[in-house]
Amino acid sequence: MEQNKLQDSVSLPQTQLLIKALFTIFVFASVFLLPFYIHNQLVTGSLVNAGLLVASFVLGVPTALLLSFAPSVIALLRGLLPVSFAPIVPFIIASNIFYVLIFQLFPKKKILGGVAGSVVKFVFLYTIGQALFSHIIVPNLLQKASLMVGWFQLITSLIGAGIAVMIEKTYQIEK
Repeated sequence: MEQNKLQDSVSLPQTQLLIKALFTIFVFASVFLLPFYIHNQLVTGSLVNAGLLVASFVLGVPTALLLSFAPSVIALLRGLLPVSFAPIVPFIIASNIFYVLIFQLFPKKKILGGVAGSVVKFVFLYTIGQALFSHIIVPNLLQKASLMVGWFQLITSLIGAGIAVMIEKTYQIEK
């Protein structure tokens, strides 16, 4: 009798719990570990963006919003971002938050949410980046800075959204 009560109290089947645990590990690895080991913005950015969106439907939106702070702060503290890029970090964090929130505005149309979130993230970060970097960065770094907060953001966020949508559809993960 006690055993049945315990089994009834678990709302997800064992396999669903295992899948959820594995994707929780993916989220934390993509947000906290990848920036240390992979220094390719296309790969790291795509997986970090996927991790943020997967976090939103595996761990919940509040957790995903908290995780939005980690990648750029870690990159700055570890020296992966030049110190001259420090002023853009709060805006990268804000763009990650917009990305997660807009993605979640379309619970039945995740692809549309991913595209909309990616476009808003790109436009916001590109606009802020151009204004900020043109005043504080030496000209030889301006092109690198513009790339970092420009088209790469759009590409990596679209790839990340694609990965997250495929994960969600394939495994039908629900919080």
